[in-house]
Amino acid sequence: DPRWEREVLRGGGTADRVQTAPRTRIGGLGAVLRVHPGKLAHESALSSDCSLALTLSSARGGDDVFERAADTERVLGAIADGWAYLQEKNEYKHELAAWEKAIADKQKELDDGFKKAKKDRERAQTEATDKGNEFKDKEYKEDKKPKAPRFDEEKEVYARIAGGELPLVVEVHRALEIRALLAGTKRFSRLRLVLAGASEAAQCAELLAERRIPVIVWPVPMGVQRAPEYRGASLALAAELAHAGVEVLLGSGAMDPLASRDLPLLAALAVGHGLPRETALAALTTRPARVFDVADKLGTLELGRSADVLVLDGDPFAATTSVRYVLSAGELVVGEVKK
Repeated sequence: DPRWEREVLRGGGTADRVQTAPRTRIGGLGAVLRVHPGKLAHESALSSDCSLALTLSSARGGDDVFERAADTERVLGAIADGWAYLQEKNEYKHELAAWEKAIADKQKELDDGFKKAKKDRERAQTEATDKGNEFKDKEYKEDKKPKAPRFDEEKEVYARIAGGELPLVVEVHRALEIRALLAGTKRFSRLRLVLAGASEAAQCAELLAERRIPVIVWPVPMGVQRAPEYRGASLALAAELAHAGVEVLLGSGAMDPLASRDLPLLAALAVGHGLPRETALAALTTRPARVFDVADKLGTLELGRSADVLVLDGDPFAATTSVRYVLSAGELVVGEVKK
């Protein structure tokens, strides 16, 4: 909707990571879209599949301990299935390559020995005729071609996750679930796990830093409308994680299409509660661009990038600062140039 896109641009947002069904058990493949009024989704897509998103039960309001444990096991089981499927595909690839080489070697052998084989065959035919026997050609049995694994659309996606091709974003809040998720995914060395929300992540900060797992923090203000999953959250969470060496990203929480308009305000809250300003700026620009594989297009002002530029009239995290101009893909979409 161009109306909310303009609101997001006025707030300083030039790109969004969007999911098909945010905050559901399986949020689907995400995309990075440029915020540009008037452009269709496929025209503004910077990445059509930047991540897979999953949500554990506590993040959906579930408080039943058995449901939460089962939900975590389902996630781990899906990753394991994807890893097994990836291994099966890789084995088939190697077996097929070996089979093709064997066929090529045999063909070369036949081609190289064609003249000799022809003379040997003629001699054998003559001998059989002289002796009054029936001549039969030797049968050539070709090695059986390896069979490709059965295609499974869902496992294809999880295979990409298990193999590290795409990051897996899991919305999870309770420390118990975070620990279970970290323990269960430790054996998948290629997995690019990203936590979202993670209200109680400070209790696991040392392990997150050791595993180099980024966390998308949503600096949620206190209030009567605060959802149960945020009971353990603090506006100092981003600072606590950063201090422990965890790579922090800042997000809006996917509560509403307009929520990303408030990202500068949320970042200012995190800065006010101890997050270094440089870290906050990176958490909105270079870090998400790198984590979601669009760093060659977004995050920095360099030759060859997408030319998404903000011009502010003050400090980026000051309450009095306004966005004066916004360029999206090199086009002025907010503000007017005075003549």
